[in-house]
Amino acid sequence: MQGYVHNVDVAKLRDIIDTRSPLGLFYALEDGEFTAVDNSTGNAWTESFKDYWTCRMWLLGSFEVNDD
Repeated sequence: MQGYVHNVDVAKLRDIIDTRSPLGLFYALEDGEFTAVDNSTGNAWTESFKDYWTCRMWLLGSFEVNDD
C-alpha cells in the first residue's frame, strides 16, 4: 500500500493519529482544508493544505514542509 493515498473521513483520520494504525498515507477534507497524515512508518506525520494536489504531493514525498 506504500504510495497509495487513502481518502478517509475526519473521525478515521483522528483515530489513525491517535493509534498510529493502520500504516499508510491518508487525508481528509474538513472545512475546506486538507489534512494529510503520513503514517507509513507509524509516526503519523501531519500537515494541513489548502488544495488536494499539494496535499497529495506532500504525502508522496515530493517536498517537505519547513516551519521556519
